Amino acid sequence: MDSKKGQVAIKRPAVSARHLRGQVAIEYLMTYGWAILVLIIIIGLILGSGIASPSYLISEECSLGTKLPCTQFLYNDGANLKLIVNVSNGFEYKIKIKNVKITLVGKGEMTIVTTNDNPESGGSAQIDATFAGYNAPKDSSKKFQVNITYYSCASEVNPTCADIPTRQISGKISSKTN
Repeated sequence: MDSKKGQVAIKRPAVSARHLRGQVAIEYLMTYGWAILVLIIIIGLILGSGIASPSYLISEECSLGTKLPCTQFLYNDGANLKLIVNVSNGFEYKIKIKNVKITLVGKGEMTIVTTNDNPESGGSAQIDATFAGYNAPKDSSKKFQVNITYYSCASEVNPTCADIPTRQISGKISSKTN
């Protein structure tokens, strides 16, 4: 038989030319089928490893402005969800944190932490918030709204760090459950 299959099919009767078209279709599927199979395996590995999961793509952040940089840690403690926030004092003076209101976005659950932390300039305060009766699945992303009420202890404004009119800073926290 000739190596020119297409020309051979033209010279043959219609019935045998159909068989050669089927052979061409099978050769096409075999050639590109391997590439498609490899592509499906790679996509399966990417999805299976968790690289393309939504929780992997959402970054964790703690944003209370430039004067109060923070870090956070979120975990389940029995039947409660706990959030630990470390707030650093970026002001040039000492502050007195009166209270912190933290709201779990989407659930409407809120906790208010009353504290008397007085972080010096460059110092930090730890805020522990508990959401009683709420447990989050491991590695799930949660968002919180944060409102910090504090007093300025600047020497020219409030040298005794007394309870004078408060100031507020609002921000947000995005974190994964550990």
